[in-house]
Amino acid sequence: MHLFILKVLYWIRTDGRVMSRKNKKIHVTDPFLYDALARWVRVNIYDEQKVESVVSSHLNRIGEIFYWRDSTEVDVILRHKDKLLDFEVKWTVKTPGRKPFNTRILDRKTIPIFLASIKW
Repeated sequence: MHLFILKVLYWIRTDGRVMSRKNKKIHVTDPFLYDALARWVRVNIYDEQKVESVVSSHLNRIGEIFYWRDSTEVDVILRHKDKLLDFEVKWTVKTPGRKPFNTRILDRKTIPIFLASIKW
């Protein structure tokens, strides 16, 4: 039985190979559930974590999603029509580090516009 509460993101290499044995990243798919689970386990969460989960759950409706991390991190990598599109969610203003992909930066102003313009 699948409840679709959590989404597990696997680590992907720059050549597109998925490494399922590497560390995984777990996102809660709904912000309400994120708050409820955080309150239940008595953990404080940041808005950036919830926003990253919302963006990843929206992108998951289009295709497969992954993540990449080395000395820096790419939050969400979308595989759509055999192309890798990568997204970095920045809720606070920070300068991004060097990434091996052509990373699209989503910030506080562009996230709502981006999510509303996704073509399903």
